[in-house]
Amino acid sequence: QFVISFIFICGGIIMYKQVNFMMNKDLGFKGDQVIAITYYNYEKKDRYGFYTHVVDQLQRIKGVKEVGGSNSSVGTGSPQSSPIHYNGNQVQTKISYTEYKLLPLLGVSFLAGRNFDENIPSDSINSVIINETAVHALGITNPINQRLKWNDAFYNIVGVIQDFNITGFSRKIEPTFYIRGGENNYVRNNINTIYLQLDSTDNQQTLARLAAFWTAQVDPHYPFEYEFVDKQFERTYAHYVTQRDLFGLLNITVIAIALFG
Repeated sequence: QFVISFIFICGGIIMYKQVNFMMNKDLGFKGDQVIAITYYNYEKKDRYGFYTHVVDQLQRIKGVKEVGGSNSSVGTGSPQSSPIHYNGNQVQTKISYTEYKLLPLLGVSFLAGRNFDENIPSDSINSVIINETAVHALGITNPINQRLKWNDAFYNIVGVIQDFNITGFSRKIEPTFYIRGGENNYVRNNINTIYLQLDSTDNQQTLARLAAFWTAQVDPHYPFEYEFVDKQFERTYAHYVTQRDLFGLLNITVIAIALFG
C-alpha cells in the first residue's frame, strides 16, 4: 500500500509541476486587458469595407485604447494554410491576416525588422511578417528583405516576430505568414475576430458601451460575444487543470487507505 501511495504521490507532483509550468509560462503575448469579439456579418456585400467602418467607430468609444482584426483566434489560430516557397524550399505555413495595430496590441516582440506601417503603401500589398519558426523551417539566414513566394506572388519580409503560443500547449507552434491582405479579398474578407485593448480604469462601463454599439450598429442578429484573451487561452489547458485536481483527490484517497486501511 505504501509503495502504491508513493507512486501516486510522485505522479501527482509531476502533474502539478506540468500544470504549474503551463499556467506560468511566457506565452509571447499579453491578453489580460485585451478582449476578442467574434465578427460575423458574412451576408455583407462589402464585408471588409463594413469592417473598416466598425473599427473606426470602435476606436471612438471611451475606454478603448487600440483595435486590431485578424482571421486568427486564440485557441485555434488561423484556419488558412498554404505552401510558401523560398529558394527551392516549400513549407506548409499558416496564413494570418493581420491589421496594423494587432501585433503591438498583443505585446508580441519583434526579433528583427519592423511592424506593418500604414504610411508605407507596399505594406498593404506585398510585405510580410513571419515568425521565428517560419525562419527556421524555410532555412533563411538573414530574413529581412528576403522574398517569399505565395500563390504566384512575391512578398518582401519586413519583420520577424518571436513565436507566440496562440493555439495552446497541446499543439506545436507552426510556421506563420502574417500579411495585411491588400488586394487579396479572400484573406481580408475572412476576418473573424476583432481584438480590443481596453483602458483598465472601468471595464464594465466600457463593455456596456461596446455591447450597445454592437447590437445597434454592427450585428443585431447575433449577440455581442467577447472574451478576455488571457481567459480564452486558459481554456486550451483547462482539461489539464481538471486532471490535476482529480489526480490530487485520488492521491488523498489512496494515502488515506494506506494509513488507515
